[in-house]
Amino acid sequence: MMTYHVDYDEWVRYGQSRGWIGPLVCSTHDGIPMSEEEEAQWEDGDDPCQWIFRRYNDEDHKFSVENNHAPTRWRQA
Repeated sequence: MMTYHVDYDEWVRYGQSRGWIGPLVCSTHDGIPMSEEEEAQWEDGDDPCQWIFRRYNDEDHKFSVENNHAPTRWRQA
């Protein structure tokens, strides 16, 4: 069995080309991408989940973010 390794940018481009993910956006500055239906649910008090991947700058940043965000630690278990 042959294994092909891709870097992060190739992996993201592949997901985008297959229609599995949208472009990378900043949830802080751009908001969370939602459909009109999801946005209406949110406005009506529901809470449709929006899954995200957090990008890390390096190993120290990864540790710092994960150490400060309990749900990240829970989901790793």
